[in-house]
Amino acid sequence: MGTDVITGSTTLSAPVGVVFDYVFDYGNIPQWVAGVSGCYRNEDAPYDFTLEISVHSITHRAAFTTRSWVLNDSISLVSTDHHEAGVDMEFMRIGPNSCAVAVTLRYPVANGLIFRPVNLAGRAVAQRILDRSARKLEASIARRSS
Repeated sequence: MGTDVITGSTTLSAPVGVVFDYVFDYGNIPQWVAGVSGCYRNEDAPYDFTLEISVHSITHRAAFTTRSWVLNDSISLVSTDHHEAGVDMEFMRIGPNSCAVAVTLRYPVANGLIFRPVNLAGRAVAQRILDRSARKLEASIARRSS
């Protein structure tokens, strides 16, 4: 089974530590990740969680665990359902009050997080989710800072 890869980045007007802390608090995911309607933490494994992802009125459940993280630098998530799926985020300090976040999203082509019979449609949906999430993250951070 193949894996598709989508990348994106955004620049935020907030210190890298503020952005990292907000993103690393997985309870915030529904507030800034487009299409996510719920995030359920695993009490026995604090780095594990399950997301409800809604794409075109279809709801998927995807379970993730934190593969690795480095404070104010990176977070790497891997799906516990489909090991081909994952999310890597890098946080880069631009100045004292701004940072960039780069995201790489990997998902199986045949089935998984964003299943589509035609891969081009799946890529378009994934790219829209990534772009909307960047805008929602920027708005969420701005609200927290004001």
